[in-house]
Amino acid sequence: MMVKDYHKNIIKIIEELASKKQHLKINPLNRQLKIEHTYKVEGFFYNPDIYFVNTKNNKYLIFEILDSQKKDKTIADICRIIFFKKCYKAIFVVKTDEQKEDIELIVDTIKVIFHDMIYELLGEKKIKELDKEKIIRLVCLVINDKASSKKIKNELNKLF
Repeated sequence: MMVKDYHKNIIKIIEELASKKQHLKINPLNRQLKIEHTYKVEGFFYNPDIYFVNTKNNKYLIFEILDSQKKDKTIADICRIIFFKKCYKAIFVVKTDEQKEDIELIVDTIKVIFHDMIYELLGEKKIKELDKEKIIRLVCLVINDKASSKKIKNELNKLF
């Protein structure tokens, strides 16, 4: 799959901004994140567009740039982020408000489904404990493909 200019430009700006943050270490190129799973010994892998490790707490900041990605892939990416225990923030960069609304609807739906499944399995007391332990900030940022580099930098810089 060919990476479009929009995609490349956003990643370039993210790398530039992150390089100024001493506590963020960029991932090696094309290195997948391994998601451990209790029942599946080998686990499974997730390859975000770009991610960083916060050297202060060893937690991950993940970026997904959605320019022409299909909804089923987006849903899978959101699920993988939720299952990746070391993620503290995931940022989805989209081109339109409509895409942002789609992402927010998908995230809300997945959260409700997971919450209800865990509630059924573990009960209310355990849910409250889990909610405190596992909070991932999922942020969706709209950046028009005609936005200037300066505007993109300003928007992204707010999220670091």
